[in-house]
Amino acid sequence: MTFTVFAQPVFDMIQAFLVLQMNFKPTELLHFVARFSYVDIISTELQICIILGVMMVLAHISALRGLILQAKEFQYYS
Repeated sequence: MTFTVFAQPVFDMIQAFLVLQMNFKPTELLHFVARFSYVDIISTELQICIILGVMMVLAHISALRGLILQAKEFQYYS
């Protein structure tokens, strides 16, 4: 993934927090878990944003459909 290049400082900060503040030992397992957790959170957020975006587009289409149906019944000065 390309975002991992830009997220390297975040990975380091998470791992440093876990080692220095939470007193975990700096092992490969900790390194893997910290990275995997962060990437998993990002992918979950991405999926949520995609779903919300699709729902907003569908809402606009539905509203437009409602306007078109109302316009069919509109009468000028009858």
